[in-house]
Amino acid sequence: MKKLKPFIPLITIVSIFLALLFFGAYIMSPGAFANLQEYAFKDVTSPDIIDKITDLKKNNPQYIVWSKDENGNIFNPDGKREPIRNFYTYYFLLPFEDRTVIVKIYIDGSEADKSRILLGGYTFAEDIYRGWGDPRYEKEERKVTKVLEKEVLDNLGFNYRKLWF
Repeated sequence: MKKLKPFIPLITIVSIFLALLFFGAYIMSPGAFANLQEYAFKDVTSPDIIDKITDLKKNNPQYIVWSKDENGNIFNPDGKREPIRNFYTYYFLLPFEDRTVIVKIYIDGSEADKSRILLGGYTFAEDIYRGWGDPRYEKEERKVTKVLEKEVLDNLGFNYRKLWF
């Protein structure tokens, strides 16, 4: 045991380093977004999708979500780049049954020859934000997904494939 005592600090440091390394790899992997509904677009770049979404919102201003900053200034939060990878965030105000729903999507532009749209979550004006994949809201999520597909994804003009849900 005396021979191992000098190595205990080194073993501790190496263990912490490996734990941080694995955690970092997990955060950057697709599995970090395991609960998100995902759509794949082959041979379509993220700028192409962003252009189509911009056109769709110009032609359907009722889809635009407005927000206020800390000074009370009104702005559109679309397009803000997420700190992880090369993600762009877009929000849609969509009709849902007898009310409206705000849906948050991410556009993953990390690969040159294909893109993904991930559904991040949704909320109703009078309710809390719901992240995707909460089993308590599974039935409601399916309905929101159908609305987003019909109102937005089907109108982008690209073929897509649902990868989960």
